[in-house]
Amino acid sequence: MQLRRLYGGPKPASQIRDRRLRNLAVIIEQTPDNWPAIQGGIKRTGLSSAYLSVRFKEEAELPMRSYALWLKFEHACLLSLEGRSARNAATEAGFADQSHLGRAARRFAHKSFGQVQVDLSQLDSVSLSQPSESTCHLRVAS
Repeated sequence: MQLRRLYGGPKPASQIRDRRLRNLAVIIEQTPDNWPAIQGGIKRTGLSSAYLSVRFKEEAELPMRSYALWLKFEHACLLSLEGRSARNAATEAGFADQSHLGRAARRFAHKSFGQVQVDLSQLDSVSLSQPSESTCHLRVAS
């Protein structure tokens, strides 16, 4: 998605080399709010929690919880492009409320979500839904 070109972001699951971590990233992508399912995926990797945390951050370029938060932020941006209000985009994307989405926008884009919406409105939705060729990766403190 071109959102990664605008604001950086983690590697998509398909670009993670380690099969165990890639499978875990797919679980997170499918259910970023379902921590019991993610915990099950963590157990299936067979890796210690300390090693898994370090390796996932190295491979995906964000810690697991930040990875899940980015995915929710990305989803909220797509919903906003579809015409949803910030409040509706926030709740549909899995944020507790609009202020949580605002904090995620500040964390990843260093802008308010309103400013992110302005940026997104200047792009067309077709280019946003296609994967980016050259992505810049933003390191986010966890």
